[in-house]
Amino acid sequence: MGGNADCNEIIINTVTGWTGSEDAGHHTRVVERASAPTLTGKYMSLTLLRLFLNVPMVSDFTGELRKFTLLEALWENVWDYRVNTIWDGCEKMIDSSGFQHPREWANEHEYSKVQVPGRARPIVRRFQRPEEELEAHARTKGWLWYGALPDGVVPHRFNFQVKVFEPGKTSGWVQDRESYEFVLCDHTQVPASDTPEWKMLGRGST
Repeated sequence: MGGNADCNEIIINTVTGWTGSEDAGHHTRVVERASAPTLTGKYMSLTLLRLFLNVPMVSDFTGELRKFTLLEALWENVWDYRVNTIWDGCEKMIDSSGFQHPREWANEHEYSKVQVPGRARPIVRRFQRPEEELEAHARTKGWLWYGALPDGVVPHRFNFQVKVFEPGKTSGWVQDRESYEFVLCDHTQVPASDTPEWKMLGRGST
């Protein structure tokens, strides 16, 4: 596997995955879509949208440069009651060398500027996280933040979990857990600077 370049996008082409809940047992569902790999369970439908590797970002407070792995996803509540989306760091990334990485918290409040390759000054680009609670049959889209990966290592699996409480509640006694696992079967990378979104950043658009 080749080395990683800053701001590369991993194209989400072929994905396998499964979803299952504690009270119903696990079942396997294979997803192969060119643009939007999706897993749908009893409570939530999850879709992987975009994946950027080692994005260099500048702290608004200290000027520190850090690199992050950023995953954009879409959550859709398919249940008739309110439910949580992200919860207690249940969104984990397992890289191609087998190491597990937790989701990092609150970076979107500190890092809002991308050091675009080829530009002297960073460009404002906010990667907002999703809404933490969804009303019945509502949707939200947002970014999950993970640490940078070593050279030659890429994201391989993403694990999500939805904790279900009494209907209408988002805390208390957990009555069910639904898990979702996405496995990336293709790690093709392209420079993010080649995508229309990042070309706009390169021209100074915010």
